[in-house]
Amino acid sequence: MFSRVSNLIRDERGFSQITFSVMAMFFLLLIAGLASDMGRLRLVQGNLVVACDSSSLSGAMTADAIKESTAAPEYDSSGNVVGIHEDVRWHAQINSSERAANAALSAFSLNSSDLTAARGVSFNSTSDWRGEMVGIDSYKVSARAKVRTFFAGAVGLITGSTSFIDMPVSATGTARAVVKTD
Repeated sequence: MFSRVSNLIRDERGFSQITFSVMAMFFLLLIAGLASDMGRLRLVQGNLVVACDSSSLSGAMTADAIKESTAAPEYDSSGNVVGIHEDVRWHAQINSSERAANAALSAFSLNSSDLTAARGVSFNSTSDWRGEMVGIDSYKVSARAKVRTFFAGAVGLITGSTSFIDMPVSATGTARAVVKTD
């Protein structure tokens, strides 16, 4: 009985297949984990894009419709004034950058409820969010966040690097106000 066990232990047939299988499983698990992390990064970036787009739209929606008109006399063939031709043009103008910023930040807050520390996302609304007027009729919002990665973070800790733990994502949205006349 003891000799049979001893022979099984010394028998090296099939050892390379077992080693290869264990290594392959390790790399497949690693690749699946990194794919999961990258999918999570894309999901958070998508949420950030939606929040930036809605925020920039809200900022642009604070624009006022401005009417500009010019009047010119109309003449008949003998040079007499027969009427006045009025040319009316409308354009949008954001008159209060503070009002636009408040509307944009409010919309961003409503649409970024998934960007929380409980979900592994580091986001500070005062330093990671920026809204600004672009011209007189457009509003632009930029935001960034850091996403805590699990598998990439573990790989980083194994290699001694902490740069893989929190991966940055960012998004920008720009909207322009347009006056619609029918």
